[in-house]
Amino acid sequence: MAELDNTKLIVVIDEVQELVKLKGFSLLPTIAYAYDNLRNISFVFAGSKIGMLYKFLKIENSSSPLYGRYMEEVDVKPLSREQSIDFLYKGFSEAGVNPSREIIEDAVDKLDGIIGWLSYFGLTALRNGLSEETIRKVQNTAFKIVISEFCNFVRSRGSRRYMEILKAVKNSAC
Repeated sequence: MAELDNTKLIVVIDEVQELVKLKGFSLLPTIAYAYDNLRNISFVFAGSKIGMLYKFLKIENSSSPLYGRYMEEVDVKPLSREQSIDFLYKGFSEAGVNPSREIIEDAVDKLDGIIGWLSYFGLTALRNGLSEETIRKVQNTAFKIVISEFCNFVRSRGSRRYMEILKAVKNSAC
């Protein structure tokens, strides 16, 4: 369809590292076919675990359907303090909200320039209100996700040593 009316279609797949868990089915031949034959379709693969992203795409494996295909890598670094403040102000401005400098700076100080958490804070604040409570909720959510990802990492390694480290961290985290 996109080819017929000269429309550009961009397929975005986030958290690509989760696709490594697919068993019995591979998206790679379909992606390679689209890359080779459907010029109006582009793919954006995103994820927080770059090693797993490469593992899924298998771009360095000569037997992979995507081997030898051109790709561009974009490494998203945390924003500086000023960039973070500007990012939040622009986002709230687009939503017609004028937040206080104090709440913006507090959110930036606590969310540390991580664009995903800043975006999540902005959306949560638009839904629930700009407040210290909203910042705390976003921090708690971030903490739970980071802990969950770490635990999944440890479980996937199946190492007793990692489990002992996790227990030690848990005991000293309070």
